[in-house]
Amino acid sequence: AERRNSDLLKCLGGITTSAPAAEKNDGPAMNAEGDGHAPRQSTADSSISLGQEVVWSGKKGIVRFIGQVRFAGGEWVGLELTNAMGMHDGKVMGVSYFKCPAGQGVFARPAQLER
Repeated sequence: AERRNSDLLKCLGGITTSAPAAEKNDGPAMNAEGDGHAPRQSTADSSISLGQEVVWSGKKGIVRFIGQVRFAGGEWVGLELTNAMGMHDGKVMGVSYFKCPAGQGVFARPAQLER
């Protein structure tokens, strides 16, 4: 279990996965694969939209996914970084949330992103 947690943290880009207690979980929608993780068009507060360019930890990226995920509670944003400084290809723990080149995908909380 400890190795799995370490691998998960690497997939997420080294960020913590604890969700604030006050965050609302509306439950996941269904995507074409039927795995329950369809992206939203924007974050709950409408501050971030699919396709928007953002900065995460000093790295530029494009928003490719917004919504609920299986690996942690709360709202997450999937990014395709402009350079191969990410952790995955949009697939985490066997679930594909978005597609990007290998090593260019990361997930972050909306509050961790600069617009």
